[in-house]
Amino acid sequence: MSAIVKDWGHLRDFLTLVRERTLARAGESLGVDPSTVFRRINALEAALGSTLFERRGRGYVLTATGENLAAYASRVEEQVLTLEREIAGRDQALSGAIRVTTTDTVALRLLAPHFRLFHETHPCIRVDLSLDDRVFRLGRGEADVAIRPGPRPTEGDVIPREVSRLTSALYASTAYLERAGRPRSKAELKKHSMIDLDEPLAHVPYAMLIRSLVPASQIVFRCSTVMGEVMAVEQGLGISLLPSFVADTNPDIVRLFPPESEVESSLWLVVHRDLRHMARVRAFVDFMTDALGSERDLLEGRLG
Repeated sequence: MSAIVKDWGHLRDFLTLVRERTLARAGESLGVDPSTVFRRINALEAALGSTLFERRGRGYVLTATGENLAAYASRVEEQVLTLEREIAGRDQALSGAIRVTTTDTVALRLLAPHFRLFHETHPCIRVDLSLDDRVFRLGRGEADVAIRPGPRPTEGDVIPREVSRLTSALYASTAYLERAGRPRSKAELKKHSMIDLDEPLAHVPYAMLIRSLVPASQIVFRCSTVMGEVMAVEQGLGISLLPSFVADTNPDIVRLFPPESEVESSLWLVVHRDLRHMARVRAFVDFMTDALGSERDLLEGRLG
């Protein structure tokens, strides 16, 4: 083990391939070419004199030696990340970078003006924003702060702060309603064109509600993101379930019924416990808590 303990980078690359399973995804996660990951893993195996992975059609699978190394590397990773967070948590400078993750819908339709105001208030703090629907793992150092819609985060060692409830309702464009008529009850939705999330998201409450209201034959458009649904509604393709904060500010979109209680969730500001006292993280979390709190009527569907 001494050949690799001297360099945490070797273990990091190895763990990334373990988790991502393919060279392409591991390279993307590490910010390098897949060929670079391939060379690094080959060099690690050569240094150890052991095969760590079996190369199979669906990705890289650990050998028995690889499984032992993965357990060891995970313990080292936790120690390294804990040390990094403890050191970072003592940083009291209102300058430097903060890594923030959220969804494209929240960023584009809710956070954009608040990012500008935060920069004006704290010009020496840089926000590095990652837009992704996947849940970034704060415990593994993938981000410093997460702004997440959904259920209460359950990841260990994080502090979730509930900003507001989030409501969603059924919406259509004025152009669509002029063409197809306005449904007077949910039973009449079976006569209308509906927009839904894509099949891989069939388990999401949004998609489950749509599919409980209409037969599959009435779904005329599917997409993989909420912003795609918004686009389809704006273009008059049909009716869809949208977050209130997205649709209620659009003059061309009409709310058809009250918010749907079955899909109510919350908006969370999440920070790792070890970073909560870092000055720039605390400044960002406090600022966004106040800023988003001022949007509660919009977030909770009271403007529609």
